Amino acid sequence: MDAYDSAWGIEGVESTGHGISNGRGGELTEIYIPVRETNEVVAVSLNALPEDPTDVLEILQAEQAPLGLWLEFAKAYLRQGKEEEFKIVLEDGSSPEIEKYYADSKYERIRILVALAEYYMRMGRSMKDKRKKDEYFTRTAGYLNSATRIDQNEMLPILARGQLALTKGNLDEANKLFDQATDRRDNKAESIMPMLGKASVLFHKKLYPGALRLYEHCLRTHPTGPAAVRLGIAMCHLKMGKHLHKAKAAFRRVLQLDPRNVHAHVGLAITEMNSGTAHSEARRAGITEGLHLLGKAYAMDGRNANILNHLANHFLMLDDFDKVVHLGNTAFNHTDSATMKAESCYLLARAYHAQGQHEEARQYYSTAVSLVEEYAPAHHGLAQLELRQNRVKAALMHFEKVMAAFPGSLDVLKAVGSLHLAAGRKEKAMEALQNAAQRDPSDPETWIELGEVLEGTDPTEALKAYQASLRLMRRAEKGGGDAPPAALLNNAAVLEGAAGNGATALELMTEAVAAAGIDIEGEQLVIPGEEGAAIVFNLAVLREEMLQPDAAKGLFAKVLEAHPAFADCHLRAARAARARGDLTAAMEEAQAALAARPGDPDALALVGSLHMHAARWSEAQTAFRTLQGKGPGATAPAPEELRNDAYAMLSVANIIYYNALKDGAKVHSDEGVKRKLMERLTDAMTLYQKVLHLHSDNIYAANGIGVCLAEQGKIDQAKDVFTSVQEVAAGSTERCLPDVWVNLAHIYLALAQYNSAIKMYQGCLRKFYYNCDAQVMLYMARAYYDWDKLQDCKRTLLRALHLKPTDHRLRFNIALAMQEFAYRTLQRQASSATKRYSDVVTAVEELRLALKFFAALKDLPPPAEGAPPLIQPAKLQTHVRFCADTLSKAQNVLDAARREEEKAAARREEQRQRLRAETALKAAEEARKKEEEKRAFEEAQAQALANEERLKKLRAQWAVEVPTADAYDNNEPLDSELTRSPVKKKKLQSLPDGEDDSSEDDEYDPLRDKSSKAALAAAGLGSSSDEDEEKGSDDEEAEYRDSGLSSDEDGGMEIDEDEDEERASKKKAKASKKDKKDRKKKKKDKKRKKQR
Repeated sequence: MDAYDSAWGIEGVESTGHGISNGRGGELTEIYIPVRETNEVVAVSLNALPEDPTDVLEILQAEQAPLGLWLEFAKAYLRQGKEEEFKIVLEDGSSPEIEKYYADSKYERIRILVALAEYYMRMGRSMKDKRKKDEYFTRTAGYLNSATRIDQNEMLPILARGQLALTKGNLDEANKLFDQATDRRDNKAESIMPMLGKASVLFHKKLYPGALRLYEHCLRTHPTGPAAVRLGIAMCHLKMGKHLHKAKAAFRRVLQLDPRNVHAHVGLAITEMNSGTAHSEARRAGITEGLHLLGKAYAMDGRNANILNHLANHFLMLDDFDKVVHLGNTAFNHTDSATMKAESCYLLARAYHAQGQHEEARQYYSTAVSLVEEYAPAHHGLAQLELRQNRVKAALMHFEKVMAAFPGSLDVLKAVGSLHLAAGRKEKAMEALQNAAQRDPSDPETWIELGEVLEGTDPTEALKAYQASLRLMRRAEKGGGDAPPAALLNNAAVLEGAAGNGATALELMTEAVAAAGIDIEGEQLVIPGEEGAAIVFNLAVLREEMLQPDAAKGLFAKVLEAHPAFADCHLRAARAARARGDLTAAMEEAQAALAARPGDPDALALVGSLHMHAARWSEAQTAFRTLQGKGPGATAPAPEELRNDAYAMLSVANIIYYNALKDGAKVHSDEGVKRKLMERLTDAMTLYQKVLHLHSDNIYAANGIGVCLAEQGKIDQAKDVFTSVQEVAAGSTERCLPDVWVNLAHIYLALAQYNSAIKMYQGCLRKFYYNCDAQVMLYMARAYYDWDKLQDCKRTLLRALHLKPTDHRLRFNIALAMQEFAYRTLQRQASSATKRYSDVVTAVEELRLALKFFAALKDLPPPAEGAPPLIQPAKLQTHVRFCADTLSKAQNVLDAARREEEKAAARREEQRQRLRAETALKAAEEARKKEEEKRAFEEAQAQALANEERLKKLRAQWAVEVPTADAYDNNEPLDSELTRSPVKKKKLQSLPDGEDDSSEDDEYDPLRDKSSKAALAAAGLGSSSDEDEEKGSDDEEAEYRDSGLSSDEDGGMEIDEDEDEERASKKKAKASKKDKKDRKKKKKDKKRKKQR
């Protein structure tokens, strides 16, 4: 409330009193228009003003009435809400004709222009569009400039310009203008209005002591001044909050002077409602009196924003949100004060916030902040909304502004600490929370608040906070204080159980049950309230986790018996049934939970999820739409967090995508179907993008965007998205999304990068499924199929079939892989010049197996009534017919392959026989050669032995028959056989006289005596003819070599060991050379045979 505003404006301009009649109570009832040149007047009743203001204007112009009556009629029209008539009257009063005729009525002309300026100023204040606001303020300034040109020394235009500056928020400019107005007069009379304007400036600057001094100065200067002066004094005391008794006295004095002063009623109501201490009798009496005063003020001025805001705040405490919304909107639309508008928006935001309509609440909080930047309550509300969407940094920014306004607030300090902790700023969080604990270390509520904040982020620290709170409360309990509440014990027990401290958790949970007043040992369990049911439910869960299923089951039953609407028991049973694969039982439990608690988000989400598992897309979408408050089953609008629930939006987007695939799989060539497919994909992508906008770290939404891009053919963009999501998911141990790996593998498959796709599938199997997921194996089999590795495809499908032996789709795909392998093999063999019989036989066997598979699938019993067949019978019949036809045609290929195989076998047999004959011939030749070599060796050995024997005999004979040296000296004749040898004679003749070829010490060697040649020849060791002696014979040389003998050039025979060794070496080298030639010849023979 602004005291200056209440005293200034159109209603505050004093009337000159021309022709105005006041009825009972000072209310204006008639206006008299003097008749020109007579003493008569024309009375115009304000309750019967002409609809057309031109009628009044014609009378005023005809009678040349005082110019001030134009303003009075305009104000009368304005009081009736007829703004157009108001403008018509004043614009006529400021027209050039009137200005020319009433040139001397300067003050009246100024008043009319200032009134128009004030009207457009108020219009500008009410505009939200900046362009229109500026347009109205421009027109205001134009009227004020016109008024200033009439008389620059008049106070009224300068005061109005100061008011315009104040409205625009230019407080310094307004203060300067009010200083200028101080030196001027209002129609040659002094006025306290400039001082009131300066006081208003200080009041807006929240310099309440200075404003109070100016208001008091105005009152001392003009003790009989208007009540607005005392109203300003009262408001300053109220804002300072120090002397509420003075504020109360000033408000009461204002009401004495002006019983219908609405602002005084409101101010007095506020002082009364804040009198006394909290929960005291004086406070309750003050609240009653304050509400009574507000009611009187509302009766007097039902459009006063201050009154409406206080009433709205009262009904907000009573949870009467409809009245809050009505009063807040009315207050907002009937005030020009930015502060009042901000308060109205804040009250509206709180009403919507309390009802869960967070988007509307955000809009009004933001409007309040835009009107008054430092409005702390609105920042607090925005911080709470930001927290709901996990925007910790934005929430922290708003809370810091609240802390700047309320630095000593413990609640704000705890909230800031919690936000720092959520933002990962552990040091700052601990600093803020420690600060809160230091300010009030004995307050267990501080620790409870800290524990609640930490539950979702750091359960260990939360447990420590709860334990600290429990210690404080148990200490207080010993001194007669309250025992720890059941909620605190329950939360601590849950965290103890999560930490693995089962015994401590059970002890705390049992204490929580007792604190809630529940006797679980009684025959009939009485569980008070939802909180008690939750405690017993948690006890049952704890028993179940401690492997006490019977006790847990009994507690679950007792909870349902005492609270049939407690759906958590049904939900837990439904999740357990889904985990073991019993979807029917899971759906029954989920429906029971939904029946117990209609519209429960968890139950609806579970029902939708189960419908999706069963591929009932329409029912699933209905469930999720109902969860969001949009489906046909929704009974009331859902809160904002449910309307924007990420899981529900993702599920709906997935359903739209699956429906798009279902429609697109029908007729790919139909343009209408293609267009519908693209539209559905666009709708799905819009939802994915919305989720990602609300939750920027949601990898499921990003994965969905990638899927839609891939379906739209934007493969490269989809690959980039999947790669980014995979990198984000790989860096987190909590967010594992195997779908990203599978989708990225699909992209590689679409790009025909089969090896990369298979590696990605294999990596997904290892990382997430321990190589035991049939669906991923099916995808990998498709990659092998497209890569034309049909046997690998079949092996992969067989592995999948071992995991899911009842999955007929796998059998169908195995049969398809075998059929395709057989068909491609037969086609290849049929077109080949040479056919491999084994490949054809394998293909025929695969084809026969495929036929058996297709036939078995075709003969399966029909599905349940209403359920679609897993594989279309017509499709199976087509495959059966194809396999049978291909088998019949394959017989020709098989016969041709058999004939070729037989011919090839005959050729191979012929080659084998030829090879065996050649091998036998070669073996015989080698045996013959070995036999000859053996025989030659044996003969040579025998000959050598014989020669050696003969030599021994000769030596023995020579030892008897050869004469001694004395015989040679006496020239005795030798034996006739020896003397016949010409060599002997020749040899002896060749010796000179008196020389001997041997010394006395030398032993006689008959081989050196040429006279023994004849004897050697007679023994078969020498030649009997001169020709043989001169030329020699090859056989004799060989014989000599074999016997170790050699012939000298004189025909004499002697044993030479060196020559014997040389001959043996040559013989050995010759044999080695011959062996090498034989080996080379064998190798060449083998090579020729292989080539043949």
